[in-house]
Amino acid sequence: MTHKHLSHKQQIVFILSLVVFALLMASLACSLTREDVSPTATPTLDVNATLGAATSPAISGVTPPTITILSSSPESPINIGDTLTIRVLIEHEEGATALVLQPIQTNLPPGSTSSIAPVSVALPGDNPSIEETIEWTPDIAGEFAIQITALKGRVPSEPQVIELIVNDPFTGGTPRPTQDLGPCIATVNANGVPLRSAADPNASVIATRSQGTQGEAVGRDRDSSGQGWYYVILSNDPQNREGWIVSSQIDREGGCSNDIIPLRE
Repeated sequence: MTHKHLSHKQQIVFILSLVVFALLMASLACSLTREDVSPTATPTLDVNATLGAATSPAISGVTPPTITILSSSPESPINIGDTLTIRVLIEHEEGATALVLQPIQTNLPPGSTSSIAPVSVALPGDNPSIEETIEWTPDIAGEFAIQITALKGRVPSEPQVIELIVNDPFTGGTPRPTQDLGPCIATVNANGVPLRSAADPNASVIATRSQGTQGEAVGRDRDSSGQGWYYVILSNDPQNREGWIVSSQIDREGGCSNDIIPLRE
């Protein structure tokens, strides 16, 4: 076999070609590496966590409000559907921004937790001393710790607590202290409310009453679904009609507790 030798000039050109090729390959490799590597994510700020930390008394220096309970009525025990009204004095040098009432049921079975929604009232935030009223109407019976807290931003006051017993007027319970409250006056709170022949949504309708119609509630019962009803004798009715009205469609005042109004079938 015959070997052909490169000239000196050809050898130089060949070497330069190899160098250029090597540089091109290195450049291509770097480019591919940059495309394959994902950019580092920019750190994000947890706004909620930051706000929570910034508004804690230890970090922000915001002093908590103070709260004093001035009055609470009616006295415990109360019934489902009764409205608990609490009046408080709230003080803060710059003005509190909210008042919160949190009912916590305390007689639950072991392992259960109370999950009653709180009630809140917005405050102007610029009054260093303000009296405010907050209300809660229970829809379940039980024993409760009513926790009242004032807020400045997210900084809470020391909570004030009222212990409360709520009875179901249709199944009995601890009666209220005996007092002369007079008759239980029922006032229809909507138009077209039916007066029925029995404590049953399917019972025949004796009459329909308009909002503001009044009568005396003299009996109570529950239907098969657990809904409460009152037996009402209509006032100023030419036909002296009486019958059952569902509890949610009348407002009641006077002697309406379960130790006064008997169960009636």
